[in-house]
Amino acid sequence: IIILLFLGYPNNPGSTFANPGGISLDDLVIVPQIGVGLAFAFRSDNQGPPMSIAEIRQNHEILRQSYPGARIISSSFQNFLEDISGIGDELQLFDGDISDSWLQGIGSDPKRVQQYQALQRALSTCFERNLCTTDDDQLINASRFLIKIPEHTWGLPSVYDQINWSNKQFQKVVNSMQSYNNCRMAWLEQRDFFDIYLEAVRDHPLYNIIQDELNYAFNNITRPNLDNFKSVSPTETFVLFHDESNPLYVLFDKNLGSISNLTRNEKIYWTDKNSQLGTYVYITYNETDFDKLSNTYGNPGYDKPNSTANASPVSRVWLPTLKNFFRSRTNENIFLAQLNIDTDAINLYGAFNEIWLTYTFIDETTFMLEWLGLNKTATRLAEASMIKFLLPMQPSCSLIQYNTEVDVQQAATNTSYYQRGVDAFSCQTSLSSKCFVTINVKSYDAPIACPILKNKEPTALPYPAPGNSPSLDGMAYNLHNNVWDTNYIYWYPLVPGDESWRARFLITFDGSCS
Repeated sequence: IIILLFLGYPNNPGSTFANPGGISLDDLVIVPQIGVGLAFAFRSDNQGPPMSIAEIRQNHEILRQSYPGARIISSSFQNFLEDISGIGDELQLFDGDISDSWLQGIGSDPKRVQQYQALQRALSTCFERNLCTTDDDQLINASRFLIKIPEHTWGLPSVYDQINWSNKQFQKVVNSMQSYNNCRMAWLEQRDFFDIYLEAVRDHPLYNIIQDELNYAFNNITRPNLDNFKSVSPTETFVLFHDESNPLYVLFDKNLGSISNLTRNEKIYWTDKNSQLGTYVYITYNETDFDKLSNTYGNPGYDKPNSTANASPVSRVWLPTLKNFFRSRTNENIFLAQLNIDTDAINLYGAFNEIWLTYTFIDETTFMLEWLGLNKTATRLAEASMIKFLLPMQPSCSLIQYNTEVDVQQAATNTSYYQRGVDAFSCQTSLSSKCFVTINVKSYDAPIACPILKNKEPTALPYPAPGNSPSLDGMAYNLHNNVWDTNYIYWYPLVPGDESWRARFLITFDGSCS
């Protein structure tokens, strides 16, 4: 059961019946079937709890005058939901995706998100092994420290600096101006909650499982060892699993290092001249992008105000260049692509000095893709990195959230269509009247999926909305972004050690003809 307050934050409760503020009749949630109602009698965004008993009594008096004869009690959301649970079948059914318009902010701290996802996997494993139970007092106590990780207020309102936008200016002040240091300390304090959780479960079997997941995510974040690899041409046709009944034919793009051809036979294929799998792009934004957003969204907390006057950033999609391509000498199903990007993207913005893509084909229907970004430049300017998966013939796609599939097109009205929280996504496309193919991409380290509109690029900005059921070219995962001017992280890497990281994706693909 969901309680939704229309148009966002409530107003503070008023002072009199004539001036009720956020507990007016229009703000009450009334369930006439059982004679119960709910007043949101708490203060608005970041305002804290009531200041006194007198304030609480004042709220009660306003409600008594609104509903003479009603019994007014201070209660909780939980009690209200329990009271109305018996009429759940009578409530309106919503089967769409409530796409949080602040969701992309979690991509501003990739390390924190990776830690949280590692913990989620560890908990699942712990329960599967019967080493964790829902009534475990130690886990219940520790869970309190997880509340801050998915919550959206990750830091202070601003650095209060609309001058030092260029990388050169930024580097002069990032460690000296107190407002920057204050923000950094606030963001690091948020990270501390993960360490507090670890300490709370240190003597529990879960702890070692978490450490295993963290090792998989964070160990060996360095350039791959090439001793057992040989240089090959990416455009060569590689025949994989040639001794099996369904061998694969794979080619890679000579410029981008992505999969340009993945084919089983002339009727079953997952790419064409307009669609590739595993394409990395770096994106920069400027104030023209935020102006378009604000025309729809109002005052969202996005923007890099005055950055145009002080740094003149460009709105652009930067494509990488394939520098080297390798194939394993010991496992013919493993390929490495080394990518570089324009030096302007590195020096003037926040691009990586080096990017690696590792493709490990596991069988005829599965491969792992590991993206590795090395030595990212810290910048205040707006940016994002994406890894794209495009299919031919305008596919239909679904979000996979906690083992439930939701059509990408089922975004709730006035929510963010372009960024969606997922465990995985799946897409299907019809190649002909008799043949279709599917792809499923599970992410281990980057939980934000971005639908890609036809002939467009993915974006880290949630608006303007695209309208009803737009045609798609595919989906992307957002690897990181920096489009905020409040709460979330305003530059990354935040501290030494953050500048390089990996993201892993498990891709399963299939197809058939009737």
